[in-house]
Amino acid sequence: LQNAHLLGSTAKRVVLVGDSAGANLALAVALQAAALGARRPSAVVACYPPLFISLSASPSRLLSLLDPMLSLTALEICISAYRGSNVHDFGEYTRSCAACDTVATDWLLSPATAPDELLQQLPPVYLMAAELDPLLDDSVVFAKRLERLGCEVHYTVVPGVSHGFLNLAVATSETSPTNAACNQVGALSLSLPLSLSLSL
Repeated sequence: LQNAHLLGSTAKRVVLVGDSAGANLALAVALQAAALGARRPSAVVACYPPLFISLSASPSRLLSLLDPMLSLTALEICISAYRGSNVHDFGEYTRSCAACDTVATDWLLSPATAPDELLQQLPPVYLMAAELDPLLDDSVVFAKRLERLGCEVHYTVVPGVSHGFLNLAVATSETSPTNAACNQVGALSLSLPLSLSLSL
């Protein structure tokens, strides 16, 4: 932030934005800033974030058995890579319970497990989830927890799309409503006047 002028910015408002693993990182950075007493971002925009880095079951994660974008195997590989392990066999991964438990409770890897006092220091959080995403429940549980703690949280579920839909916005008209949703979330997080309305 001290060198923001080199990027042509005043850094008066800094909004962290990410999708999928990037959304996980955006929330982790905001939590770490709060933990260190550093300047927090003005807002966090997290699109279909993985918030529990484990293979724990949930209703939406059952979708990974059929999901073409984020299958159970893909989810397992991503979790293994994200936690820095070299596990190549699903059975081996599920047998390493101690490691899974550690990862599942490390809030820098699994932001939804952060303690209440840290979550209460988060800036406004804008969650955008996909209706057909195996990670949908991560966002639902996280949003409910933030609401319960009195945090400012804005939550949108984009209907009819799966994980990674932002990458498909230019490829198919079926994801065109996501552009409007993203524009609105972006405008809200930056406190800009809205020039569009959205009905999902």
